[in-house]
Amino acid sequence: MRQLRSLQEWMQGCVMDPAPADDRAVKKRIRPSATLTPAERIDIYRNMYELRLIDALQVDYPGLFRCLGSERFEEVARVYVRHHPSQSYTLNRLGDRLPEFLPLVEGLPRAAFLRDLARFELAETIVFDEEASVSMTPKGLDESARLQPIAALRLLSLQYPANRYLKGDSEIIPRRRNTWLVVYRPNKSVSHLELSRGSFELLQSLCSGKTIGEALADSKLSERAVFDCFQLWFSAGLFQSASALR
Repeated sequence: MRQLRSLQEWMQGCVMDPAPADDRAVKKRIRPSATLTPAERIDIYRNMYELRLIDALQVDYPGLFRCLGSERFEEVARVYVRHHPSQSYTLNRLGDRLPEFLPLVEGLPRAAFLRDLARFELAETIVFDEEASVSMTPKGLDESARLQPIAALRLLSLQYPANRYLKGDSEIIPRRRNTWLVVYRPNKSVSHLELSRGSFELLQSLCSGKTIGEALADSKLSERAVFDCFQLWFSAGLFQSASALR
């Protein structure tokens, strides 16, 4: 039993390690076939595993795949998984470091846009996997309340409107324009709202734990704009509870 476990662990290491397995170690454990050497037989599984990782990244980053094209995307993804191999039994979080990795790849056109696009797509996958929360109503709130956002919510400040590229049919990369987003999942579907800078900062303050009164004191929005923000956010189901209610 110990020998079997040792063999399985060795095989797993060979398959998951981006570097080729030691030839002598392979020959001790794997026999050649009629047409393949022991190392070539191992390489079949190594290549299949790497392709599975690349496929998983393509599923999580369809916009990036569309923008780069299949060949360039596969090149980037192959380098990425060799630098950041999977550390989990699930591939759900395999691509978490891809947005920060993209600027390190030489020769990528519009690297800043690609990073923003990847950040937006990552936020969507994170929100999709977050636990569900029951949204609250604003009834009975006053300025002493601290609002608790739903778990499936992320705030993004971007240099490009990457959300419009991803959700549109155009292949044209948008011009640089500061963009503020809240990505959320109130039920089964991931959604996002594009915000003004002022409304983004107000929502950011509320999500950071400030009371409604503290957040409003820091805000430069008009009363009407604040009313519209709260009406939109509560109708979207962005908050799950409130504390310090009177």
